[in-house]
Amino acid sequence: MKPWQLPIRLAAGAYVLNSGLSKRGIPDEAAAGMHGMASGAFPQFSSMESQQYMKLLSTGEIVLGTALLLPSCRRAWSGPGSAPSARDWSAST
Repeated sequence: MKPWQLPIRLAAGAYVLNSGLSKRGIPDEAAAGMHGMASGAFPQFSSMESQQYMKLLSTGEIVLGTALLLPSCRRAWSGPGSAPSARDWSAST
């Protein structure tokens, strides 16, 4: 990793990790709303319960945020993980 990449990874990793942690224990109404948006975009999620979807999303964001914060994790491993979640991040803010 090059030194100029460190601030970018730290900022992105902290944002994604915070987003994942804040989705833990989310109220049912908010979970249903986010699940509804995800189900509209990706029909595969419509068969899941809203709390199950939120747990999966939260866990994925926590793992990705942690991977970005670790300097030993290569860009080739953490970069592709952020692409599918870009739509959920923009919807949750």
